[in-house]
Amino acid sequence: MTAHARRVALVTDSELGRQALMALVGGSQNSIAVSIDVSLGSQPLVDYLQQHHDEHLDMWLLDISAQHDQSILHIVCDGSDKPILVNDELPTAQHMQRYQLWQKRLLEKVAGLSIENNGADNVGLAPAVQVWVLAASLGGPAMVKRFLSSLPKGLPIAFVYVQHIEAEFDNYLAGGMGAEQGYPLRLINREQNLRAGETLVVPADAQLRFLPFGGVIKTAIPWQGPYQPSIDQVVAELGKEYRKKLGVIIFSGTCNDGEIGCRVVKACGGKVWAQSPATCVSAAMPEAAMSTGCVSFQGSPEELAMQLAHIMAQPIAQQEVRR
Repeated sequence: MTAHARRVALVTDSELGRQALMALVGGSQNSIAVSIDVSLGSQPLVDYLQQHHDEHLDMWLLDISAQHDQSILHIVCDGSDKPILVNDELPTAQHMQRYQLWQKRLLEKVAGLSIENNGADNVGLAPAVQVWVLAASLGGPAMVKRFLSSLPKGLPIAFVYVQHIEAEFDNYLAGGMGAEQGYPLRLINREQNLRAGETLVVPADAQLRFLPFGGVIKTAIPWQGPYQPSIDQVVAELGKEYRKKLGVIIFSGTCNDGEIGCRVVKACGGKVWAQSPATCVSAAMPEAAMSTGCVSFQGSPEELAMQLAHIMAQPIAQQEVRR
């Protein structure tokens, strides 16, 4: 086994997925340390984690359907501290070009996950205490930039920035706003982690999956509906994992995307804020959020930053009261 080979624990709920991944990983420099079938339930996975220690593993590779993904992810995260990679696509071998591309990308993801967890990519960045969604449309980039530039450095928060924008501009967005502030922007384009002190930009071309303990995966599935990316969908996915540790700020925008997300965050026990309409380029999005009755604070970008810094300086019990 070479220096970069990975010992992989494979979890699948279909024979097709198991065979394809066994052949792919087994045919590379990596190796399958264990293969676990959860098609009939999670008990085989639970038994394995109870009977074995994961020091003999380097990572987990999951190929599971939507009906199993949340429960299986939670079991793995509770029982192991090794990195997790979720396979989000399994093309058939009949489509040879697409199948070969999938093989190449998956092996790159395995190598990339290993490098990220063992290299210097996240040096000095701690896991986030809270996650805040910054949601915007028309006029959003300038307002979000003002907000981030007004925050004191070092808050234990990871920001997820959802901006309605054309796919070819999301890289420009990440590169053009983050140079001078304490919360630099990074476009989500692989398996990454939400870390305190960063602002992850949601891509416009594909949906995301948020995993327990800070993981996020860019899938191969395009956004559905009229808005790319979808604020409501991102907020709903984050709400499953972060509950009362999640906050959302609705900035300037022309539509009502985020209105459902505000209700989700409120139901989870999180915080819902909005930019004051008088300070927006377009007030439609903040006004739609306010119409839900979920918004507990509104202000200019600078006032929103000041309020967030203020509540993060308070003890946890007082933060709960200020929800």
